[in-house]
Amino acid sequence: MPLPSHGLLANLTVQRKLTLGFGLVLCLTLAVTAIGWLGLSLLTQRGDKLAEVADIADMAREMRIQRLRYSLRPSRPSLENCTLQWRAWATPPSRCVENSATRTTLRRWTSSSPL
Repeated sequence: MPLPSHGLLANLTVQRKLTLGFGLVLCLTLAVTAIGWLGLSLLTQRGDKLAEVADIADMAREMRIQRLRYSLRPSRPSLENCTLQWRAWATPPSRCVENSATRTTLRRWTSSSPL
C-alpha cells in the first residue's frame, strides 16, 4: 500500500531530510548531555552536604566522649578538652552558616556556654 505523498516531508529533498534528521539527533544528544551534567552537579552538592553532616556527627561524638570523660574523672585537663570541643561545636565553618538567623542563634549559644 503506497504512502500518501502530500505529507510535510514529501516536498523536501533527501539532503534536507538527512540534515533535519541529524540536526534532531544532535539536539537530543545535547539535551541528554545537559540533563546529565545538571544531575552530576546536584549529586556533587549532595555529597558535599553529606560530608558536612558526617563532620558534625563526628564532632558531636567527640563532644559526648569528652563529656563522659569529664563526668567520670573531673580534672582540669578534661575540663579544658570539654571546653575545646564545645568551642569547636559552637563555631562551625562559615560555609555551614547560611543565614543571619542561624548566625544569631550560634552567637547566643556560644555566649551562654556552660563551660
